[in-house]
Amino acid sequence: MIIKQLKKTKIKISEQLSLWFSEEYEKNEVDTSMIFYESRDGKNMIDSPKAMFDYLLNDPSFKDYQHIWSYVPSEIGWDDLVERYSEMSNVFFVERNTQQYVSYLSKSKYLVTNSTFQSFFVPKKEQIVINTWHGTPLKKMGYDIENANPAGSQNVVRNFLFSKYIISPNAHTSEVLKNSFRLDGIFSGEILEFGYPRNDVLQRKDNSVLKQLIDRGIDIDGSKELILYCPTWKGTSTLNPSDSLQQILAETSFLRSQVGEKYNVLVKVHPYIFNKAKEVEELNRYLVPDDFDPNYVLLVTDILLTDYSSIYFDFLVTNKPIIFYSWDSDIYESTRGMYFDENELPGPIVSTMSDVIDSINKIDQIKDEYREKYTVAKKKFVSYEDGFSTERVINYIFKNNRSSVGSVKKMLNNKEKILIYTGGMQNNGITSSLLNLLKNIDYQKYDVTCFMGNPNTREKLANVDKIPKECHLIFKPGYAILTPEENKTLRNITSKKNVDNINSELFPWKGFEREANRIFSNNEFDVAIDFSGYSFYWTKYILSSNSKKKICYMHSDMNADRQKIVNGKQVHYKSLGQLFSVYNRFDMLLAVSPVMADVNKNSLINFIPEEKISFVLNSLDLDKLYGDDVISTEKRNVNIRKVNFEIDLIDKQDVIVWETYKQEFSKRIPYKKDMKIKAIAYAKYKNNELYKILMDDIYVGWVEAEKFVKNYPTIVSKEPYKSYGYIKNVKNKVFWIDLPTSDSSKRYGTTDFYKYMYVKIVEKAILSNGDMYFHITINNEIDGWVYSNVINETIKFSRIRKIKNIYSNFHRLKNPKQFPLLTLNEEGYVKVRDIASNDAFEKAANNEDDFDFSNVKNKVLKFTKIIKNHYGVYYLIYDGNKKIRLVK
Repeated sequence: MIIKQLKKTKIKISEQLSLWFSEEYEKNEVDTSMIFYESRDGKNMIDSPKAMFDYLLNDPSFKDYQHIWSYVPSEIGWDDLVERYSEMSNVFFVERNTQQYVSYLSKSKYLVTNSTFQSFFVPKKEQIVINTWHGTPLKKMGYDIENANPAGSQNVVRNFLFSKYIISPNAHTSEVLKNSFRLDGIFSGEILEFGYPRNDVLQRKDNSVLKQLIDRGIDIDGSKELILYCPTWKGTSTLNPSDSLQQILAETSFLRSQVGEKYNVLVKVHPYIFNKAKEVEELNRYLVPDDFDPNYVLLVTDILLTDYSSIYFDFLVTNKPIIFYSWDSDIYESTRGMYFDENELPGPIVSTMSDVIDSINKIDQIKDEYREKYTVAKKKFVSYEDGFSTERVINYIFKNNRSSVGSVKKMLNNKEKILIYTGGMQNNGITSSLLNLLKNIDYQKYDVTCFMGNPNTREKLANVDKIPKECHLIFKPGYAILTPEENKTLRNITSKKNVDNINSELFPWKGFEREANRIFSNNEFDVAIDFSGYSFYWTKYILSSNSKKKICYMHSDMNADRQKIVNGKQVHYKSLGQLFSVYNRFDMLLAVSPVMADVNKNSLINFIPEEKISFVLNSLDLDKLYGDDVISTEKRNVNIRKVNFEIDLIDKQDVIVWETYKQEFSKRIPYKKDMKIKAIAYAKYKNNELYKILMDDIYVGWVEAEKFVKNYPTIVSKEPYKSYGYIKNVKNKVFWIDLPTSDSSKRYGTTDFYKYMYVKIVEKAILSNGDMYFHITINNEIDGWVYSNVINETIKFSRIRKIKNIYSNFHRLKNPKQFPLLTLNEEGYVKVRDIASNDAFEKAANNEDDFDFSNVKNKVLKFTKIIKNHYGVYYLIYDGNKKIRLVK
């Protein structure tokens, strides 16, 4: 049964969902016989949620339960599924991101997902969230990914923390989830190490699977064995996966041409690129539909071919052979990393399609050769997969039968739990004081959670990285879940010019508490601290948190800071006025010295009783004081970066190809006329420059760069094009002065500097490699070319929307002279002067106000980029392998 959706809304959907949820959360009672399911954000009805649904639907003891499925009607397969269950009065389908969807989220007793619920959601105390997750981790996750912004994991962490149960297939997964998301000590639920419900099917026989695939249009010969190729997604953007798809098509076509007499070759691509993949006609006949449960395909698979996809762990249940096609492991390891050494994998690791074919042709020998590693892997990763995992999960959660076979992991401890709002994490005295405090905490006694906004600059990220690993990290995602009335009340209070007489009781504290529960995943703390002490916006989360004691720091004479004038404005006057109005709600206010405590007692007597004000001395960073604060940087003798361009041989001779960038294990490939060669990575190793290449879209290895010349695309067409849009927040996309059709094409720089800016599109060009570029103008001051996917395009751009965009970017548009005029990717050396620059562009480009040059004073440093604008020339400098900053 489909639940009819309400009318569409004009405001941003994420904001509307938060408004709806705040109302539904308060309005709805929890229905104890209602179960809500969501698989992969409503895109399909598969995986462990489906296995649990099937079991519960067929168990007579749950005949009175209602089953609600979240679905996205535009995704493949839903029409048939809705029809299949149309006669069942207790099965409902609700369209994702509608008000009814939000309503069912707020009132279902049980909520089952294999991923995460959106940022607006938090369960009520009586609701039970069951997170089945979606795979044993091979690739590094969460905070284990080096050089990644930890805020990227914020919603995953939030979901885990409010889950009552997390389903795990093995001890490795349990440990990775615990450590990579720092759940130990704060996760109040249980990890049920019972095996994955979705894997129960792998213990059965189902002769209908091949027929079902054939009925879906998949080209299968029932007399042949089946090879399933599962390449994982390794990109950063799903907007342009065409290069990956061309390689998949070329390599599987080649594979089919070599082993097709004996094997069917099917492809299961990552869900991120399925919609693009099905548009490739030559691939579509062999493409496993995205809504087809992959575990049923594994059931009829004879050989699994994969790279880093965790699907191989599930396949271990079948006892059938696995071949690891890791053609880009050198690139991948340098950017993401894995939890296992390749030597532990239960199958051969090969780097070319020719090696894949060799392995297939001697598959019986490979079975014998890897039998021991396979047995070890099975014991480690699928020891619970006996066909009864779903039953164990249902018995434990729904029937309170605790005699199930498996392991239950709990992570709470008896330490005192402290919540700290850290402040903005810029380079300033408050951040230094915070980091010193965190260094000196006894983590045997205290469990510490640091709460902050998104650290969206290099400066902030560097400081977040200094937070001890014992600390949990919580960031603020999404819109606040305040009702429209609560939002109106808050706006009315905070918009007042006179903030001296605010009645703190008028703030919507019930809404603040609901919102704090969302941010902190219903967690309870012994002490909550606003360490910054300068912003009502952030302090309301501390005051509304579920904590026994609430403390606010005062780092200076707060009333004097409120009156301070900077550039003709009292920058803290309003915010501190609002903060002073809620001082009375804190249990204690801590100054950083006895003198400052007395000063604040006298100046804030109208806001807080003096007995609530005390002091604590700032702790010292002894390592820094004695010069032991050494920043170590790993010295790598190889630099690998991704590239994407065609190249030509200078001398039309056979190509010497190396298996690794270290120029090991060479082979000779005959030169062929009209051979298409594409460079996909560049490496510099021991002063040798190399390209990692594809030939006719099939990976072959590494070659010496000096023997090739870059083959630039030509302009196929160029025509007027009238449209509007804004520049997306994407990284490392070039803003070209000229179209990139020659080595002399000039660039302004990257589009990062112009993100979210309104643009007018006046022309479009198609290049010979299929890329489309837009000719854009910004504020009639600058024009150039960008890749089409960089622009979020709108045919009409209303005058009001344009004015809003210009207003929000006023700080950048008011001084167009700071825009880069030219960027050159050149290397050289400069000597740094002993003078800190006050240049506005330099500060903006580095996202900081001040920089201490003392550590690099008078040093000769390497630069890798030159940027020119109206104010001068700027160099991106490095000290060894450590990037410093852009300097004038």
